Amino acid sequence: MVRFISGIILFIFMLAVFFRTEGTNIAVIFNISSAALIFFYIVIGVMASNWKFADLKRAITASLNNGQSDLKCVEIFTFLEKMVIFASIFGVLSGAVIILSFIGAGGERLGRALTITIMPAVHGVILYTFAYILKSRVKANLMM
Repeated sequence: MVRFISGIILFIFMLAVFFRTEGTNIAVIFNISSAALIFFYIVIGVMASNWKFADLKRAITASLNNGQSDLKCVEIFTFLEKMVIFASIFGVLSGAVIILSFIGAGGERLGRALTITIMPAVHGVILYTFAYILKSRVKANLMM
């Protein structure tokens, strides 16, 4: 678990260095509206499936603590990977609708709409990467 948390910290540090080098703020990547859009889409997907949040919690703690893993953990992370892909597509399409609605009103809010369009894909890549890492850890525990 320490390695996973240190990996997250190192990832955020890398993002901060990258954005600082480019002369912008790291807060650009933490767009609340697009992150909320992805989060709620994934929550709705989990609620609509036969998974319970207790199963998700058990899978995450088992993969982080090298605990008791099983094939259900692998299935949960595979499901999360797929949900993240669909959430990213949904977020990009929602952002495209927002862009189209702002084009007629002038261009002053077009930058914000572009951010809402692009950031769900970025958040999706980050979440997909973490789900893939956790699934790989569970598979490695099962192979032992």
